Amino acid sequence: MKLVFSIYVFSMFPQCQEGMGHYAKDACGFLFSICSDSTKTFPSDSTFPLLFCSILFADICGFTALSSQCTAQDLVRMLNELFARFDKLAADNACLRIKLLGDCYYCVSGLPESRPDHAHCAVEMGLDMIEAIKFVTSLL
Repeated sequence: MKLVFSIYVFSMFPQCQEGMGHYAKDACGFLFSICSDSTKTFPSDSTFPLLFCSILFADICGFTALSSQCTAQDLVRMLNELFARFDKLAADNACLRIKLLGDCYYCVSGLPESRPDHAHCAVEMGLDMIEAIKFVTSLL
């Protein structure tokens, strides 16, 4: 089993999103929709420090084929084990899980509290996820 990762680094402020692709703007809108009200309200003062974050999207390659090779109970058990490990890794790497969608795991670093090393945290999270998936698949 393999993971496909995408890590996006961007500013949460609209004036810093000029020239960004449509997908990155959609990701920003997604974050606004799930963050607390306190992170949705930004001051208009230009002296306020910019808020940057990184989003990690992880998708299991071949999940459909895998699901046809095992029982529903085994599949749910495997995903539960994997996502529980990912949640622990997220806490260890200063990331926050924001959504699970089927076999996809979404997390963010730099929210709700800004941090200058958000991109590094997201990359370390991805590397740790690779090791976690190796371990979980060795149990199968």
